[in-house]
Amino acid sequence: MVEYKVIGGEFEIDVQQHYQKRNAIPDGVVTYSSGRSALFNILSNLKEKSGIKSVLFPDYLCESVYQMAEKNQMGVEFYALDEQLNPDFKDIENKYDATKAVLLINYFGLKDCKTMVEQLRGIHSEMVVILDIVQAPYEMLNETDADYTFSSFRKAFPVADGSWVIAKNKQLLQYEQINEFAQYKIAASYLKAIRDQHLFNDEVYLDLFHKGEVKIDDDYHTDMTQLSKDILANMEWNRWAILRKRNAETIIKGLKNLGICPIIPLIENAVPLFIPIRMKNRDKVRKAMFANNIFLPVHWPVEDEYKNRLQRGRDLAEHELSIIVDQRYSVSDMKRILSIIENNI
Repeated sequence: MVEYKVIGGEFEIDVQQHYQKRNAIPDGVVTYSSGRSALFNILSNLKEKSGIKSVLFPDYLCESVYQMAEKNQMGVEFYALDEQLNPDFKDIENKYDATKAVLLINYFGLKDCKTMVEQLRGIHSEMVVILDIVQAPYEMLNETDADYTFSSFRKAFPVADGSWVIAKNKQLLQYEQINEFAQYKIAASYLKAIRDQHLFNDEVYLDLFHKGEVKIDDDYHTDMTQLSKDILANMEWNRWAILRKRNAETIIKGLKNLGICPIIPLIENAVPLFIPIRMKNRDKVRKAMFANNIFLPVHWPVEDEYKNRLQRGRDLAEHELSIIVDQRYSVSDMKRILSIIENNI
C-alpha cells in the first residue's frame, strides 16, 4: 500500500504568518539574493582587487559553482577528493600559485572545514580561501579563518531567497535592489497553501517555482527580500538543529543495520542537510521512493564537457543518494525511508 505523505520537495513558506521585525543579520555580514550571487560577487572582487585569475574547485560540486568563475572570465581548475570527500592537499599544493584562489565545500553540513582551512594555510599562508557552506548554513554562526565564507538558505529553510557572506577584507558591495526571482517562489507558496481547495492543478504552482529557479541566474547584483530576512530572524534555529540531528542519527543507525555506511561520517556538533549514501542500484531505490511519494535528491549531475575533469563528481552522479533529514519530518518518516531502502537493496 502506497503511503501518501510527501517527503521532499520545496520548502513551503508560511506567507500568512506575521513575522516580527528583528535584526536578522549578524555584524559583518553582506547579504545577497542567492548563493550564486554571493560567489559571483566574491570572485568579481578577487579578480578586481587581488589579481586572482583562476579558482581551484573540488572535483565534486554543482555546476552553478564553477559557472560563477566562468561568468567572471576566470580560469577553472579542479583538485581531487578522496572517497569521504576530503581534499587531496598534495594535489592542491601541486596546482596552486598566487594567481589562484581555492574553494572548499562543506559537503552536506558534515565536514570539519576549520581544520581544512588550517591545512591550506600550511601550504601557503597567503592563500585566498573561499569557504562554501551552502549545505551547512548553521556554520555561518561559527568563526572561520577563510577569506570569504558564504551560505544560502532556500534549500535548507522555508525562505524564497537569501545568502550571507563574511569577507575578511570588508570590500564587498551591499546592494539595495531586491531580486526578481523570489516573487515567483512566494506566489507559488500562496497557491500551494490552498491546494486542498482544488481550485487549480499542482502544475500551476510548480510552474511558478520553476520560473523562480530559472530567473536566479538574472540576479547577481541584488539583495534578498525583507520577508526572508524576517523569517530567518524568527526561525527556531536551535530546535530545528536538534530535530535534524535526531533524524540523522535515526538514519545512520538504520543504515548500519543494513550494512550501509554514509559517504561522510556524522561528526560531533554537525547539523546535516542530508545524509549522503553511495549505492550501485541507486536509480532502482530512487524509483521505489518516487512510487511512495518520497523525493530524495541526488548531488550532482555532471555536464558532458566536464565528465573527464570531475572524477569524483562523475562517479557520484551515478551512485549518490541524499537522504532528507530536515526538521519537517519525524522519526517515523525516517523509518519509512529506511524500509524502502531495505526492500530494494
